[in-house]
Amino acid sequence: MGYQQKALDDVNTNRAKHSAPAMKMDASLNTVALQCAEFYAQKGKVDRTCPYHNSTTGENLFGIKGKFSEDVITKLATTAWMAEAKNYDFLKPNFLSSSTKQFTQLIWKESDKMGFGVAQKNGYATAVSAFSPAGNVAGKFLENVFSGSPKLSVKF
Repeated sequence: MGYQQKALDDVNTNRAKHSAPAMKMDASLNTVALQCAEFYAQKGKVDRTCPYHNSTTGENLFGIKGKFSEDVITKLATTAWMAEAKNYDFLKPNFLSSSTKQFTQLIWKESDKMGFGVAQKNGYATAVSAFSPAGNVAGKFLENVFSGSPKLSVKF
């Protein structure tokens, strides 16, 4: 199984924990994600300036110094994005800070397609996910970002 499939599997496992439907891998989004990963690896940093990305897709970024296998970079990236959940206030569903935007994009219910790319250059490794449609839309957090906690039932 390739690293892109592993990324999709990790994302869908985490989406299921938050009551979001599974995504499908999209070849054109894979191309964009890989182009952006290569762009950032060449730059030696991730900074949301990839010229291949457009405003209709969401984007998650990960960068780390060192040389790793594609599978390790994939796991590090998806784990880092999910770790942002600890900063999100599910009682006040909103875009609260940049410290949660990759987590909320990852589990955004309306996003149903993704692409994933990994690249390394000069001791810098990057991973990029592209999502469609883009998440983190103001006013739509309540219906797209779920805690995954079991619903409480009240019996009378």
